Amino acid sequence: MANAYWIKGNKIVDTGYNTHIKAIIDDPEMFGVSDKDIKNVYKKHKEKLYSEGNAREEIIKKVVQNGWIRVRNYKQKYGEYWSIQFDTFRRAKKTIQNFIYWAVTTKKIMGKYDEVILLGYEDGFRERYEASDVLKESKLTESMKKPTFAVISLMEKKF
Repeated sequence: MANAYWIKGNKIVDTGYNTHIKAIIDDPEMFGVSDKDIKNVYKKHKEKLYSEGNAREEIIKKVVQNGWIRVRNYKQKYGEYWSIQFDTFRRAKKTIQNFIYWAVTTKKIMGKYDEVILLGYEDGFRERYEASDVLKESKLTESMKKPTFAVISLMEKKF
């Protein structure tokens, strides 16, 4: 497993090496869901809390409908890639572009030529890009005002 993020607007939640579902369960209000709803979904699917099954998928889709974007960096023996999941590309495009700009130029956790896979739950959008292609399309350059994010690190947060 590798780095994981939730992004919404100008907010980045860095889950570190934890799972996305753990971030939601540990702070459901931030993601626009309730503790009761989470437990009911796990009960409906007959799965243990925090497990990575059908309940997780249903909850993540709900959070994405609330405007959150799920980002995961996968490092595997044949290379690495970034998976970015959202509701619709039209709605998420600017936030995705700003995140990639931040990841490449500010944080330097993503290379310009890293593969980025964009997946839309609601609109069926599925495309593969290099990070530099997304940056070119966004017309963000070093001379422009850099996007600013409020970064919340869950690695530092005690639950």
